[in-house]
Amino acid sequence: MRPFKPEYILEVLPKILPYTAVTLGIMAATVLFGGLLGFLLACAKIRGGKVGKGIANVYIYAFFVFFFNTTAVLSETFRSALLTVSHGQMEAALSVGLSRVQAYVRVIIPQALVAALPNLCNATVNLLILRNIMPGEFDYTI
Repeated sequence: MRPFKPEYILEVLPKILPYTAVTLGIMAATVLFGGLLGFLLACAKIRGGKVGKGIANVYIYAFFVFFFNTTAVLSETFRSALLTVSHGQMEAALSVGLSRVQAYVRVIIPQALVAALPNLCNATVNLLILRNIMPGEFDYTI
């Protein structure tokens, strides 16, 4: 295991600082587009027909098993978050005259985002950190 050397931070920081904007931009784009696709896959898994559920399941399982893709992770995060919101919330929103889309946008999604936020933050941090670690760079044995 490598010993911690604070002076190493000061040595490396000027070298990596110019690339920080690029790294953060790629990470933000990945979370944005991966999140949108993940949300669509989650909706397909929850409310889609046989074909929609099948496509979503194949995509998610294939990428979980082979690549641990951010979209697959976010899809399962959003699916579990959407399932935490009770069906009574949708019924209440529909009973006051909201359409299904309005109910999702104004009632269901805000509540689901509260439940998804911790896992969404974890996925974002993992995307930023784990993608930058080179294989064999760190030895985790004690």
